[in-house]
This record gives sequence, structure tokens and C-alpha cells, in this order.
Amino acid sequence: MLTCIQKLVETLNDQGIRYCHWKSNFYLQAALAGEGDLDLLVERQQAQMFESLVADLGFKRVIEPVQASCPSIWHFYGLDQTTGQLVHLHVYYRLITGESLLKNYSFPLEGLLLSETESVDGMPIPSAASELVVCVLRMMLKHGNLAEALLLWRSNENFQAELTQLFQNCSEADYTRILTEYFPTVEPQLFNQCLVCLCQERSWWHRWRLADRLKRQLHPFNRLGVAQTGRLRFQIFAQKLLGRLWKLGKSKYLASGGAVIAFVGPEATGKSTLVQSTTQWLGQAFQVRTVHLGKPPATGLNYLPNLALPWLRRVASGHRKSVVDSKLRQAKLAKGKAGDDAGPTVPKSWLYALRAVLVAQDRYRLACKIRRQAVNGRLVICDRYPSTIIGAMDSPRLDLIEGTSWKIRVFNRLTRLEHRIYGQIPPPDLVVQLTVPLKIALQRNRDRQKFENEAYVSQRHQQAIVPLYPHTLAISLDTGQSQFDTIQAAHRIVWGAL
Repeated sequence: MLTCIQKLVETLNDQGIRYCHWKSNFYLQAALAGEGDLDLLVERQQAQMFESLVADLGFKRVIEPVQASCPSIWHFYGLDQTTGQLVHLHVYYRLITGESLLKNYSFPLEGLLLSETESVDGMPIPSAASELVVCVLRMMLKHGNLAEALLLWRSNENFQAELTQLFQNCSEADYTRILTEYFPTVEPQLFNQCLVCLCQERSWWHRWRLADRLKRQLHPFNRLGVAQTGRLRFQIFAQKLLGRLWKLGKSKYLASGGAVIAFVGPEATGKSTLVQSTTQWLGQAFQVRTVHLGKPPATGLNYLPNLALPWLRRVASGHRKSVVDSKLRQAKLAKGKAGDDAGPTVPKSWLYALRAVLVAQDRYRLACKIRRQAVNGRLVICDRYPSTIIGAMDSPRLDLIEGTSWKIRVFNRLTRLEHRIYGQIPPPDLVVQLTVPLKIALQRNRDRQKFENEAYVSQRHQQAIVPLYPHTLAISLDTGQSQFDTIQAAHRIVWGAL
């Protein structure tokens, strides 16, 4: 059992919360180990207390926009600090079930399931008879739909083993009593036919006929009308299909909203590794997007210059960023030797300045785009993020120079424009500032498939200007520890800030 789940069970039991793991207890041990979700039925009158307790344990409420809204069903996710796994609680305040696409039936069994329970590793589960009744009804309802039946056919042996175990642990009199008392419209003979049909290899046509009869007898327990059911089923199916076709990934988002999360730091501090691991980790459950603010996609005026870059690098090699930066360092050294009256030190490269302005514009547009996505629920993981600190990574590159000539005035105008664009970039919600000793950074650089020159890496570390984000939560992380420990620490930081 995961530590997170163990704490949850102990807390709920200690506080007297009435709850149980109401379905699929054949796989309960796997669920307690973090494989799949925990389906918890909770006493409706204790909903506020339950949500307060799970919030104290670090669980966060999550919205599933694709499913039809139901005020009695909620999702909560928490982080297991030991393993780094996300733990999913699927919480029900009413027993609402049915097809996977649309939960259209409300069964009045909450009191029964919560009162007749037994404990497995501290987790309350319903009696075998009541769970058998629920299992047969919800499985047969799924067979009334072709798409659902095909999905069930793939896992036929699994639910047959589950039903067999439940049937062996109760008597026919037990489940017949429950059926008669709580489902007076359902004939016990039809229920037994459904049970036999599920436990044996019967044709899809036979199962569909039984499911159709069962649906008619369960009509009083419908949650939605006929017209609304058809409309919602089509809407949910279309959304899921489009999501698959466009490879949109998961659709859930945090009830508190999305966020822009940036990993920043010098070369070989592990930015790419942490961005990739965080994206995969959060992408298991949420809408996630990854962007590289250091290399934004070209837009507008920068599109054609980007296409011409290979040619410009050959014919105007003296204007390349690396060459200009080298000249700048040499000029500063020369000025230090010659005194303060040695004149301006920034090379007045118009191409360099124009390119810097266009890159700033691309970063601004990308930052605004991901901000809109975060406001609408998506989690955006950024490799680097611009700041307003001149000379910091992915930040303003130009600096004002003294002089009155028209060339210098044009250069300074481009400089002010670049600074103004960076000043308008919306801040991220969280910045994880990565640090690592130079020795470890050099070793990591050697281990890369595409490594940088060691002198370049050393220079970037020694001369790195730390970007500042005054209106953002910024947390420092030393990545000199093992990769596993670093990833776990990063995940804890991110989850705590969401």
C-alpha cells in the first residue's frame, strides 16, 4: 500500500468518515498500490468534512470536462511522497453508474453499501451480496451499447473471475433479498439470467437482448431523460473521438486552474530532463503542453529571416550572436585596461539588434499564448523563460550605448524596443531555478550525445546572470543529487505550487 493511501485510510477511519471502496474490489490490492484509481463512496452528509481532510493530505480537486457534469461525482489527485506517483480518488456521494461514456443510473444503495462492510487492510468494502448486485447491473448496462460491449469483450475473463468470486462468497437468498428490497421493478429471474450470461461465453446478441430488457426495468432509476441522454452520449463520443484524432491527450484539469511552470538555469543543470519527466508525470492525468521559450517558433516578421538564417550566417558571420558576444567581452576587457574614457564598448551591429528584437517578439507571443492556455486549465511546462534582466539567459541582449550619431540613435531605439517587449511578457506561475556545481555540469555535458564545448559550458556557468522574476513564486533546486532524487524533488515542488 502506498504511503499516501495508508495515511488517507487512517485519517478517514480516525475521523469517523463513513465510506467504502464500492466496486472492483477484486483488484483492490492493485488499487492500494497505486495501480488505477480508488472508487470511494462517501456519506453525502460528510462531504464537506471529507474534502477538508483530503485537502489537508495534499489532494487537489480535478475537473473532467468531457464527462457529463454530475454534482455527486468528483475527482481528487494527490502525490505519494515516497514513490512520486499520482494517486487518483474517484469520489461518489451518490451511487451513479452506467456506461463508461454516460453514467445515467442512480441506484439507491448508498446506505446499504456503507452499513454492511468489512475491512481489507483498513479499507472498508461492501458485502459480497451487495457488490454482486451492483456489479451485475452495471456490467449488463454496458452491454446495451455496441462500443461498450467491444471494450468489455477485451476484458471478458477479468470480470468473469470477479463475478465468480463474488458469487462464491454469498448466497442466492442474500442477493435476491437486496434485489427485491431496493429494485422492485427488476425481476429476480431476469437478474439470474444476466448473471449466468456474464459468467458464461454467450453471444453479444444474447447479452444485448438481456441488457435491453434490464434497461427497461431500471427505467425508474434513470438520471436523465431520453432526449438529453442521446444528446450527451453523442457529444461525449464526439469529444473523445476528436481528442484521439488530434492527439490532445488527457482532458482533466485542476479545479484551481492551470499554470505556467518554468525550469531555468545554466547549461547542463538538467532543464530538459526535468521538463520531460514533469510532462510525462503530469500528462498521465492532466492537459499538459511543453514549450521551449529559448527557441520559440517563428511568427510574423521573423518567419522569413529564420528561413534565411543559414545563408546569413555564411555571408554575415561577423554579426552572429556568438561573435558579437565575444567582441563585447573583448571590448569590456579593453575598456577596463584603457580606463573609463575609452568610449562605447557595445558593437553596433544592426543585424544583431534587429534579430534580438524579432526573437523578443516571438517569445512575447508564445508567452501570451501559453498564458491563455493556462488560464483555461492547461498545465504548461517551459524549458527556460525570459526575464527583464539584461544579459540573463533568454532575456534582453541589447544595452544602450553613448553617442549622438544617427547609427547609435537607431541602435538605441531598437534596444529600447527590445526592453519594452520583454517588459510586457506575462510572468510564469512557478519558476524552478536549477543550480549545479560546475564539475558535475561538465561531466553531464560529456555524457550528452550532442555535447557543447567545455570552455563554453564553463563560461556560461561562471558568467551566468541569474534571471529575476519579482512577481512569481521562484524556488531553487540543486540538481547535483542523483537523477531520481532530483526528479522527485522537482515533482514535489511543482505539486505543492499547483
